[in-house]
Amino acid sequence: MKKTKIAALAATLCLTLALPQLGFASPQTDSPEKAQRFEFSNALTGMDYIQQYLGSFKKLTKLTAGQLSAEDQQQIGNLGWEMQNLGFHNWTQTVEGALRKQNYDIQRLEYELAQERFQSGKITKTALSEKERQFQLARQEWEQFASKVHIAD
Repeated sequence: MKKTKIAALAATLCLTLALPQLGFASPQTDSPEKAQRFEFSNALTGMDYIQQYLGSFKKLTKLTAGQLSAEDQQQIGNLGWEMQNLGFHNWTQTVEGALRKQNYDIQRLEYELAQERFQSGKITKTALSEKERQFQLARQEWEQFASKVHIAD
């Protein structure tokens, strides 16, 4: 049972470290810090951290596998090969894909709006070009991700 507590403590530690990276540490008011926390690039960095934490959890599972009873493993959960080798990968890829797709959609819509604003004389050609550059970059990043992502079965 002592080893079960160690495994549970390690899992809790992983989550404790991950949640502040994602902005769930405490309620925050609207501020520049909050805006930065939820930027697309910061969300991708958070996904990298989560993948590292899940990798650590997999290593911990291997180290303690023979030391935990079936009941303890059941109570802890997420210790099976399928979850750790398929589920962890698939779900992190799904979240990253959603982030990248949403960023692409946002940049596309912002570019379309910029085109309309340029036509009506509300923004300069330079501003329009910058929105187009951001859109093209987001599209390229989305297409690269979508072409290379592999969901494990």
